[in-house]
Amino acid sequence: AAYKKKIMVHFGYDKKDGPPTTLHFTIDISSVIFHFCICDNDHVADVEGSKMKWSLLKKKNRVSRQVLTFDSIRLSQTSSNKEWAGVPELLFPLKESSRREGDIAAQLTYESTSRPTGDNARTLTVKDACIFLIYPAWMYVKSFFQNLPNPDIMDKEEVQSSVQIADRWYRIQKECLPHVHDS
Repeated sequence: AAYKKKIMVHFGYDKKDGPPTTLHFTIDISSVIFHFCICDNDHVADVEGSKMKWSLLKKKNRVSRQVLTFDSIRLSQTSSNKEWAGVPELLFPLKESSRREGDIAAQLTYESTSRPTGDNARTLTVKDACIFLIYPAWMYVKSFFQNLPNPDIMDKEEVQSSVQIADRWYRIQKECLPHVHDS
């Protein structure tokens, strides 16, 4: 009985035949820095963001939606590797003057919708950013995240001869396509 008195909120899964839990909350942080470290002495990268806003909405139909936005975001690799140590910033915003009146403020937006069927949709949008593509440095930063596949980097021509299905890109090899003869 003492345990029951201490429970302030009963979630839907806490009560048999109870209604599903619904919630909606938002966190606003004016400035944030994330330090990615593999261990105490292996600092991989810093992510600095301004005006971070994260919201989570869970509806009674068990559909959950997350939205994370940053007005400005900067990714810096922190390796002392001589090959790429001279370029610490891998992702940073374009000059503020490049934004036009009426532009949406968020430079980075991550949206995720999860359904009870397991049908999940995720999008990541980065606007008005400079990305330095120093492959070994990006791979160093990627080492923080376990089980991620290596990135597939394509030039403009490769993208034009590819098709995107969901979150994957597939190259179309023209020599493998059937040839249609004109009559």
